[in-house]
Amino acid sequence: MSTSENWEVCVYCNERLATQREHVIPRSIFFPPRPSNLITVPSCQPCNSDKQRYDDFLRDFLSIDDFTNQHAGSLNLFLGPTGRAIDRNRSRLAKKVLEEGIVVEVRSPDGELLDWRYALEIEPCDLEPFFRYVAKGLSFDQYGIRLPKDAVIDVSHVPPEPFTAIIKGMAESGGAKGPVRLGGDTCVFMSLLVHEYHAVWAISFFLDRWFAIGVSHPDGDHASDQLLLDRNSDAQKHTPHIE
Repeated sequence: MSTSENWEVCVYCNERLATQREHVIPRSIFFPPRPSNLITVPSCQPCNSDKQRYDDFLRDFLSIDDFTNQHAGSLNLFLGPTGRAIDRNRSRLAKKVLEEGIVVEVRSPDGELLDWRYALEIEPCDLEPFFRYVAKGLSFDQYGIRLPKDAVIDVSHVPPEPFTAIIKGMAESGGAKGPVRLGGDTCVFMSLLVHEYHAVWAISFFLDRWFAIGVSHPDGDHASDQLLLDRNSDAQKHTPHIE
């Protein structure tokens, strides 16, 4: 990792000249009036266009995820941009569900069959490209650090109790930044720079979907290992549905 104040170079690729500022946390998951503290970083057009695909994937995921779909913001996404993308056959996630999903029963608490719907298990690797961009953008914005192309970035879905423990541990360390709130509870994140070559990020969306991102230098140990994240836990996987 290296620090830089050269705002003319794209934060994501560290190669091409930046031609615009790009929203690290997607602008598309917020509704007007959008918060004034949305984070933007210098970006080139190719990186901006590539990240947009993953921004849309996250937006659609949050709108149908069983953890978040009862939140008003998630519902607004589904009725708005996600629904339009599905209608126009432009939702990569919807296509993935139709191609790879299975049909499951929907039953009431007393066992009555209510409906059938598609279900698909989303793995952390499905969202890893998005969070690689996020880790690079937030590292630059919060610490002035440019992550190298070969930085090791680990993404985990984290259940509520471990996530709370991670947040508590970060806060008690005395060196954590945050929590930073974007749009109330739409997105909340904290970060801890262990040292120049290790960092960990805890990010929640709609307070119901939690992610831990470990960032480390390719020659060093993973930051997430230092926080003893159990990346093999079955609880880190979840099944969102499209009805």
